[in-house]
Amino acid sequence: MEVAPEDREILTLNTHRGLYRPNRLMYGIASATAIWQRQIETILQGIEGVSVFLDDIKITGSDQDTHLRRLEEVLQRLSEWNIRVNRSKCEFFADVIEYCGYMIDKEGIHKIRAKVEAINGMTIPKNKEEVRSFVGLINYYGRFFKNLSTVLYPLNNLLKKDVPFVWTKQCEESFRTVKLQMQSKDCLVHYSPELPLALAKDASPYGVGAVLSHLYPDGTERPIQFASQTLTSVQQGYMEVDKEAYAILFELNQIETLPIKAVELAQATAEDQTVRVLVQGIKYRQDVDSKDRFGVEQTEFSLQKGCLLRGIRVYAPQVFRKRVLEELHSTHFGITCTKSLARGYCWWIGMDRDIETMIADCAECQSVRSEPAKTRLHYWETPTLPFQRVHVDFAGPFMDTYFFILVDSYSKWPEIKVCKSITAESTVNMCRQIFSTFGIPSVLVSDHGVQFTSEAFQNFLRMNGIIHKMGAPYHPSTNGQAERYVQTFKQKLKALKCSKSMMNTELSNILLMYRKMLHPATGQSPSMQVFGRQIRSRLDLLLPKNEARAAPNRVVREFKDGDRVRDFLSHDKWKFGRIVEKTGKLRYIIRIDDGRIWERHIDHMVGVGENLREDVVESPTPAINHYVPVSMATNPVVTAANPVAGKDTPIEPAAELGSENASGTTPVKVNQGITTPSRTVPGYPERPSTMPIRRSNRIIKHPQKLNL
Repeated sequence: MEVAPEDREILTLNTHRGLYRPNRLMYGIASATAIWQRQIETILQGIEGVSVFLDDIKITGSDQDTHLRRLEEVLQRLSEWNIRVNRSKCEFFADVIEYCGYMIDKEGIHKIRAKVEAINGMTIPKNKEEVRSFVGLINYYGRFFKNLSTVLYPLNNLLKKDVPFVWTKQCEESFRTVKLQMQSKDCLVHYSPELPLALAKDASPYGVGAVLSHLYPDGTERPIQFASQTLTSVQQGYMEVDKEAYAILFELNQIETLPIKAVELAQATAEDQTVRVLVQGIKYRQDVDSKDRFGVEQTEFSLQKGCLLRGIRVYAPQVFRKRVLEELHSTHFGITCTKSLARGYCWWIGMDRDIETMIADCAECQSVRSEPAKTRLHYWETPTLPFQRVHVDFAGPFMDTYFFILVDSYSKWPEIKVCKSITAESTVNMCRQIFSTFGIPSVLVSDHGVQFTSEAFQNFLRMNGIIHKMGAPYHPSTNGQAERYVQTFKQKLKALKCSKSMMNTELSNILLMYRKMLHPATGQSPSMQVFGRQIRSRLDLLLPKNEARAAPNRVVREFKDGDRVRDFLSHDKWKFGRIVEKTGKLRYIIRIDDGRIWERHIDHMVGVGENLREDVVESPTPAINHYVPVSMATNPVVTAANPVAGKDTPIEPAAELGSENASGTTPVKVNQGITTPSRTVPGYPERPSTMPIRRSNRIIKHPQKLNL
């Protein structure tokens, strides 16, 4: 696989013979495996009876002619892509193959004999690491073991952090039992959609187990796969009947169907004969007949990572449509809401009709369907901002639980809080939580419940400047926004038939879907009205994503030579000065009004007025941990009065050798330097300066001025 020219520099190798830049993808690159797997799947996609894992291609066939035809097609594809196979590593017309630690034949899946012997030959573990290694190898073959979690419980218990390593009698029994079961020659049969299934469960004090089996015409029952799970400390305290019930819920309620991802859609699209001509036309930029593009303009379609899109909506192949419909209708919303949600993600011919049929045939939806709403005689004034007016109400008791419901009149954004009590104090606390996220509303609408009319709640509203409006007694339609949402969420929970333990999970799913759906009153989803964007859900996994690019860094402030600035000195003091030189993107040399010069980061400087007076100090306070670049001041001196190198001293003009300065001492010139043209700085006389001593691209003082 050829590497793009712009990426070859990244893979450069440093050898004893120099630097080498590879042109092809090398072994050892972290992403190489995934890149190759994706490429080989693309090459062989669409051929029935073929599966591939890295460099291992498996071809099956129900008879010799079918097998030969598929083999020829695979070899033809490899030839077109200039891929060669090693003849000595190929097996043709084999009755059994070894794959990923399993032996596969027409009877089913078997354990590899070498692995069985390796496990039987293992000695008793002497520490936790050896136990972990043994348990890991056993778990790889866990599908062959009945009630494995129960059998392995003593060994798994040894791996806990707070359990010391003590090899007990129970550990020894578990170790020997697993070895004995490993020697079994039982195999797992292949799944067949034509045979009936049987699901058996079991529970023990430490775990639950299940086995999925096929029932054969001769009355025999053969396993397809075993499964088990270790109970938590809380679950181990269940009564026996509850453990048995939990065992039934285990491959059923605990295992959630994974959403369809873009890579699955790409593979199914390539195998879909309905759009095969259209896909080829888009790929090779060829016009296709109207019948092959469903009468839709070809310019509306595009290909992205193997997925066919119409605009921003991805095409769902026939094989996945049922799963997509189930995902769209997972929370049992109506036809209009479900259609609006679907139109933002997926498309196929007849999608609206399929949605209507699905909901019409949904017994749960039809059983809780409400009567048509009556015409509203009163209309509230339309709010202009999100959470300007909110409607609140309580629902319940429903499933022995109360619910506090708040709805924003502008965006139709719902908030539902599960509560155990409906007192004024709990109502205030729930309102505080919601208002801390969305802000304090101007108007709150409620009924005449005692929670809302209590003095505590009224004080809360007054303190926050909220106007409280209540409808007429016995006229709930005045607060219809909240009342309608009470009925909506009740219907969804009933349709889902969820248990009390799953109520919070299902309620969160209902809120997530509702907040994404277009509302008929606003024409937008609540999330778009509140946040200006659609919130993300599992349906977004259907759409292929483009990789985001990081925005470049930008310098927001900049100074020029001679600019007047205020500079942070130290100890919460500020000094004024001028920019002398820019030494980096964010670093500058500053001449302070008292004559000192130093380097500063832009974060420590603020621009000031050009005419700000100069604050010249005759005896400046010595700066701490600051250095003075020699190039930006007159020649520094070390006086006899202060001869210690490294001490901070006032900067004086250079004097001639042998002459005395104002203090009566004879200065010693430290650095003659190289005289450069003078730099004119506003407010200062013209005078020559000396070239700085530079080291490692940084201006430093003369060694006599540093504590070297």
